Amino acid sequence: AFGNGFLPGSIFTLTGSPGSGKTTYLLQTLELLAGQGYKVAYASGEECVEMMACNCKRFGVKNVLVSNETNIDKLIAYTKDLDFLVVDSFASLTSDIKSSRQHEKHCIQELCKASKANQCTIGVVLHISKTGQYKGSTIIPHSVDTVVHLHRDMVEGQPDRYVSCIVTKNRFGPTSETTLLLTGAGYDWKYQPQTNSNTTQAVAP
Repeated sequence: AFGNGFLPGSIFTLTGSPGSGKTTYLLQTLELLAGQGYKVAYASGEECVEMMACNCKRFGVKNVLVSNETNIDKLIAYTKDLDFLVVDSFASLTSDIKSSRQHEKHCIQELCKASKANQCTIGVVLHISKTGQYKGSTIIPHSVDTVVHLHRDMVEGQPDRYVSCIVTKNRFGPTSETTLLLTGAGYDWKYQPQTNSNTTQAVAP
């Protein structure tokens, strides 16, 4: 989905409706990276550390640093010692700036600068409205390198086991749509993802 991996110093956003498996996807990805010797961390302003620990136990995640830190300045400082940081979510970030628009601009710019300066990959979880729009201005998707969306359909009132991982913007690789299998114990990485074969075609104006 990311074009053979995450580029050091890149920043991406991840969206998806509640229950689409965003936290699971990111925690399991961080665990796999930790197993390869990378320093990884998950900063959650949505779930307390105890809740995160329960989820980690269920998914077999043991090597990911977890905190409830939401202060933008402290998170920026962490990027100096990390290879990969997940911020969940952008809406929970705090700063000394009173204006919400200025705060939003400041946070995304500081995260972008820190990722490049410290060669730390940053993943930012964004909330979306029921219509699928970002909550906030469009400065965030324009500022980041990659935009990813997880989509999970409801089948007969129950969430589907299959999740679509859709990359709509990628500065360092192709955009794509991949099907993932989500089980009670998290994503099954042995499942062979089916990449959609739909190729884009030029359309006459």
